[in-house]
Amino acid sequence: MMLNSGRLLNERIKTHPRKIAVVAKSEQLDFLTLNQRANRLAHVLAGQGVKCNDKVGILLPNSPEFVVAYLAVQKAGGVTVPLDMKLPPKDVDAILRFADARLLVTLPSAESIADIKQPMVTVEKEQIKCKGEILHPPDDDWGVDRSAGDEATYLYTSGSTGQPKLAVLTHENLSCFPRVVQEIYATSSEEVYGLLLPMSHVSGPIAIQELIEHGTTLVFLDLMTERRGALQSIQENKVTLIWGVVPLYRLLIHEAKIRKFDTSRLRILAVMGMETPVDFMREMSQAFPHTAVVQGYGLTETSGVVIGTPPRDAVRKMQSIGRPVHFMDVRIVDAKGNPLPPKRHGEIVVKGAAVMKGYYRNEAATKERIKDGWLHTGDVGCLDEEGYLYLLGRTDDMIITGGLNVFPGEVEDVIRRHPKVKDVAVVGLPDPGRGTIVKAVIVPSSEITKEEILKFCRLNLSPFKCPRMVEFRDDLPKTSTGKISRGALRRMEKS
Repeated sequence: MMLNSGRLLNERIKTHPRKIAVVAKSEQLDFLTLNQRANRLAHVLAGQGVKCNDKVGILLPNSPEFVVAYLAVQKAGGVTVPLDMKLPPKDVDAILRFADARLLVTLPSAESIADIKQPMVTVEKEQIKCKGEILHPPDDDWGVDRSAGDEATYLYTSGSTGQPKLAVLTHENLSCFPRVVQEIYATSSEEVYGLLLPMSHVSGPIAIQELIEHGTTLVFLDLMTERRGALQSIQENKVTLIWGVVPLYRLLIHEAKIRKFDTSRLRILAVMGMETPVDFMREMSQAFPHTAVVQGYGLTETSGVVIGTPPRDAVRKMQSIGRPVHFMDVRIVDAKGNPLPPKRHGEIVVKGAAVMKGYYRNEAATKERIKDGWLHTGDVGCLDEEGYLYLLGRTDDMIITGGLNVFPGEVEDVIRRHPKVKDVAVVGLPDPGRGTIVKAVIVPSSEITKEEILKFCRLNLSPFKCPRMVEFRDDLPKTSTGKISRGALRRMEKS
């Protein structure tokens, strides 16, 4: 038997009820208030028939309301199904139906969306409504004990095929993240986390788990609409640790260069989610000189981060995504699943307590992804002699041209160094002669010609890695976390 995050919140208020738990632009909640609001909503959910293992959708932005809704579902013994606010309503409805969700917790404005047909409970600050009626439930303690293997959350994800899947994470899976950050980053209960990524992805459940287990503080940072406000919030709330992706950090660096804020309390900036150029890591270090800039690695299917670089190795292992925590095993394997020695490139596979239970109602996809307990990540990497891992790209992104392997990230790193290039993505295109050719899709920062790009590449890359085609665009397709979607580019080429 173990306590779920909602039940743990009842325990947390016994130690420091008035400590600030969640900080948003216009609101702060201490642990006592957070618990009271979650209890009230849990009473409402139970009144609507939510029982153990019932699925409840959450369609809310990064906000205190999201944290309250997530914890309320857990308190009621339910399974959360967080959904991205950017999803079209018809997709929201389809996922909720696929997940067999009993109801949806969302904003009052969503009540008028005809495409969403599930019953709704709406939340806005302290107000809770159901079927147009404002409810006034009690706030006395509510919480259902759960077992480690019980399902906690279903997270929407899509593979390289573009087909959506729901990764099933258990309470044991989610309890791994607090152990990960303690082991890699030596965190304490005084940590103040800055959240850049969507709560509807794996960052939400694991951030809430850490918040509740260790009594830390979670600060929402909005770089897309409040860039200056994000740095101001880092300063005012004395944020100590942030994890994010390269595109969001580019925005943060830009603001840090033009406006001076006190970020001296910021201990760690962890770069996640993609192969990251060393030049960019150095640029981050220069913008935040008091901060250890490190890489980390994890997937929705691994309950978030399971590999990371300790701050003491930030400079020495800047190019690496780190080492696995002690309770996770990592291998590099060939196409047949055989382990490879250090310095050999192959697929990254992981095994351990953080690996998901599987994909909901998709046994075939689960068996394809998890073999003999090993999760096949679909990422290409290699290990060094010290057990540090290096990420090279996705197996389905790798370009085989004339029988030789080209990793898009390597080509992108070179092109991105050109002073007239703002951003770039490299993909492979079918070619009758070479099988595949390298194409660079570039967002220029100023006027530039294809000949300039090709000349620059020939000076800095092996001939077989140089693009055979160059296209200029105003922007590149991005995922909801801001990463460039090479898969979307390939689909555009096919259409």
